[in-house]
Amino acid sequence: MTSKVLSILILGGENSAEAYSGHSMRGGSRGYVPQLVGKLQQVGWQVHIECHAPVDIHVALQLLQRLNLNRFDLILLELGHTRLQQPDRFNSSWFGKVAALQLLASIGQIGLLRETEAQLADLVYYLQPYRRRLVLLTPLPHPNPLTNWLRQKGQALFRQYGRRHMIPVFDTTTVISQGEEFFVDAQLGQLSPVAGDLLGQTLFEYIQTNALLPARPELRQRRGY
Repeated sequence: MTSKVLSILILGGENSAEAYSGHSMRGGSRGYVPQLVGKLQQVGWQVHIECHAPVDIHVALQLLQRLNLNRFDLILLELGHTRLQQPDRFNSSWFGKVAALQLLASIGQIGLLRETEAQLADLVYYLQPYRRRLVLLTPLPHPNPLTNWLRQKGQALFRQYGRRHMIPVFDTTTVISQGEEFFVDAQLGQLSPVAGDLLGQTLFEYIQTNALLPARPELRQRRGY
C-alpha cells in the first residue's frame, strides 16, 4: 500500500514558522501550522513540511527560483507581514498617520503598496505553472491601526491578483480581525493560540473544499518522489 505522504512548502512570517516536531505538536504553539498539520493527519496524511520563515514578498521570488517546486504537493505563501506595516518615519498620532496615508493612496503615491503590487505581479507570473497546488494567504490583520490599514490595502491586492490569475487566495480576514483576543503581542502582531487554531482549521477546510490535495497518493510516484 502506498504511503500517503503529503509534501508542503510554506513561506511566510513568524506565524508561518514550522511549530511541530515529527507527529507531535508542541503545547502552546502560536501560528496556524500545528492545527493545519493535525487536521491533515486526522484524515490520513503523513505530512512533511519544508518551511522558510521569516521570508517576505520582496525575497520570496528569489527563494522560490532556487527550489524544485515539483517536489511539493501544496505550496502556501503567507506574505506581506513586514512590507505592509507602519513606516518608522511617522511620529504623529495614529489617526493623523491614517489620514496622511489615505491622502497618499488616493493619488497612488504609497511606495510600500506600489512595491508590494510589483513584487506580487512578478510572483504570480512565475507561479502560474503551479497554481493548481498553490494557496496565497492574504496579509494577516494587525492590532496596530496604521499597519492594519496598510494590510487591508494589501489584502485587496492579493484578492485582485488571485482572481486575475486564477490562483486560490485564502482570505485571513474571514477568520481573524484586529481584536486583542487574536494576538499575544500587539506590537509584533503575533497570533494567539486561539487565532492560530482558527486559522489552521479554516485553512484546512479551504484546502479540502477547493480540492487542492492530490486525489490519490500514488500520483506523487509519477512525479518521481
